[in-house]
Amino acid sequence: MDLFGDDRRGRPGFRTEPLLTSPWWRGGIAVLTGALPALAFPAASLWWFAYVALVPWILLVRTAATGRRAMLDGWLGGLGFMVAVHHWLLPSLHVFTVVIAALLGLLWAPWGRLVRKFLGGVPTPGRAAAALVVLPSGWLMVELVRSWEGLGGPWGLLGSSQWQLPPALRLASVGGVWLVSALVVAVNTAITLLVVAWLARMVPTARRLRGPASREGGAPGRGERKAVGAVVSGTPATARPETSMVTVAKAHRTIGLRISGTAELPTPRTRAADESSAAGPEIPHAADSEASLTTGPKAPRTATPEASLAAGPEIPHAADSEASLTTGPKAPRTATPEASLTTGPKAPRTSTPEASLTPGPKAPRTATPEAPLTTGPEAPRTSTPGASLAAGPEIPHAAAPEASLTPAPKATRTSTPQASSPHGPTTPHPTPTAPHPAPPTPGPTAHHPTPPAPAPTPLHKGPAAPALAGLLAVAVGALAAWAWAPRPEAAGHVRVAVVQPGVIDGAGKRLDREEALTRSLAGRDLDLVVWGESSVGYDLADRPDVARRITALSREIGADILVNVDARRSDRPGIFKSSVLVGQDGPTGDRYDKMRLVPFGEYIPARSLLGWATSVGKAAGEDRRRGDRQVVMDAGHGLRVGPLVCFESAFPDMSRQLTRDGAQLLLAQSATSSFQTSWAPEQHASLAAVRAAETGRPMVHATLTGVSAVHAPDGSRVGTPLGTSASAAAVYDVPLGKGTTAYVRWGDWPVHGALVVLGALCAAEGARALRRRPVPERRGPRARTVHGSPVRPGR
Repeated sequence: MDLFGDDRRGRPGFRTEPLLTSPWWRGGIAVLTGALPALAFPAASLWWFAYVALVPWILLVRTAATGRRAMLDGWLGGLGFMVAVHHWLLPSLHVFTVVIAALLGLLWAPWGRLVRKFLGGVPTPGRAAAALVVLPSGWLMVELVRSWEGLGGPWGLLGSSQWQLPPALRLASVGGVWLVSALVVAVNTAITLLVVAWLARMVPTARRLRGPASREGGAPGRGERKAVGAVVSGTPATARPETSMVTVAKAHRTIGLRISGTAELPTPRTRAADESSAAGPEIPHAADSEASLTTGPKAPRTATPEASLAAGPEIPHAADSEASLTTGPKAPRTATPEASLTTGPKAPRTSTPEASLTPGPKAPRTATPEAPLTTGPEAPRTSTPGASLAAGPEIPHAAAPEASLTPAPKATRTSTPQASSPHGPTTPHPTPTAPHPAPPTPGPTAHHPTPPAPAPTPLHKGPAAPALAGLLAVAVGALAAWAWAPRPEAAGHVRVAVVQPGVIDGAGKRLDREEALTRSLAGRDLDLVVWGESSVGYDLADRPDVARRITALSREIGADILVNVDARRSDRPGIFKSSVLVGQDGPTGDRYDKMRLVPFGEYIPARSLLGWATSVGKAAGEDRRRGDRQVVMDAGHGLRVGPLVCFESAFPDMSRQLTRDGAQLLLAQSATSSFQTSWAPEQHASLAAVRAAETGRPMVHATLTGVSAVHAPDGSRVGTPLGTSASAAAVYDVPLGKGTTAYVRWGDWPVHGALVVLGALCAAEGARALRRRPVPERRGPRARTVHGSPVRPGR
């Protein structure tokens, strides 16, 4: 068996057996392999690693012994993935982070079942081709479900890891982040198929190289099967499918063998089930656990009509002229006369009706174990003169043409005196009988070599060809998107300033720092200034003094200022996070209230049930209120902007809707000060590149504490971002774009395609299950009996 399992049972190979057969070790490996894709995201940003990161996880899941084990491996891998991607939440939510990850990891359990179904063992070309479509579709369903706001939103979608790869961003303009995720999973699946195909070819070759000849006299190879019986065939048992091998692992028992002209194989795990018949006693056949019995086609036997069996079992005819008798190495066998059979040098034998075999004096009978007996071309066989058998056990006839009899090594056979020829001792006859031997040494030895491994699977008959075709299809698709996908048309430039005050405690001190940084932008010919999330801690209607200060700043720099208010509204109950545009004459009236809140950070789902989360972490003490609609604002100079707040930039549908509503510039106001030293700030900033590429509109990501960045309509970075240690204001010349991308026009069509694929799979499996259901047996009319019915006498 290969390193990762080579059958549908998925039994692990000899190298990983101690790890993969232990539930605890296997579970730990599943968690670690599931966490590997997190390295493709910022801050590690190993974008290329995403195309192979799933391979170890898939290789592990495909070796699961059962479907339940595959689902468990999928769940544990999903747990590892969610913890790794959201590890920066641990300081805030502590152990609750693991609880949430465990719940979301359940989404990968069905995906693990699909992996085993389509990639278990050595997949056929049909299964391999289906896996390249089904597994990415299943992954998209997982990402779609967990993208629901109540489950944490679409943070860490696999396609988002490609934010700095231009070809991937071009694909995002066609099918959004969903298409990129699907293609990344497809590439991982194809590489897995190539690994499986390579193992299917290399492992049999390695076994042949370390075959019996190389281990003669040595210890058996690890992970090799053991066989029971004796090989009776001119070719190895693994050479032809019509041959048979009886296997009983680790069983030291004697298997009864009825010797009656042709060998009769008992089924494994049974003892001598056939009792001796009246014709004569049964001779037991001792089978060790390392030999195999394979019978070839039966050869016809003829006997003269005068020959008769008076009583007792039948003495076997000699083996046909092409059979070879090979005994074990230097195994002495002593036999007392039972029934003698004289073989002549290829001369026809005739029977004499009057002749009979009766018990005579005992004559020792020995066989030379070293010398094989091989006869020449086949000659006609007839009964020996005097073939009437008086008594004696029934002994099998020799095997079919081209058969060889290989008895177990070092076994002593002794036959009971039953019958002898009236003419005295005869030619020694090898009787395949033996007493119960000592338990054999487990594993293949020099005398019992393991059958040679099968030939490697040809490339065109294995999973390699579909895998290569899938990789080629992905490459062609990427090139086609690069060449033919609509590109955003240039529509001028705007000058946008981002103000990042840094880590400052207190709403008043923060406002003072923001005011100072904004005043430094005077005379820079700006079109818009953007502050970060929660940049103003007061409601402007309730604090007119704060509104006047910001209005004065707007007049001083000659541009509108987009601030973010995190406070209780004076006109509505509750706390809102709102984007408010302030112009040179005061607030313009354009206001956007955040619609999608961060679970546990801004509200607690089912607070009556999960409210205890506030005692173990920094969960929201009071739920924020939601807005009810998206807003496109007029920032002056003919510039229309679409604001998003915090992790709303992770939702592709929101930026798409703003673009359809006429936004020329997308804005995201964020604050990640609670996770300042983690990967969260860079991960959040990278989302702006994907949203810009999807919509063909530039996007500005402004934060309080970093990372602040700007991306062009094609997703490329504009200028230098502000890091987490910066407290500054930066000005960017942002190129505008116009036109409609394929994603804006057609939406989430990859997700819809995945639903169709999985629906077709479910329909096919349901139809197959119905075909396999047994048809109930139809009952005929009730039979009439000779007795009368107690209810209706006479019938």
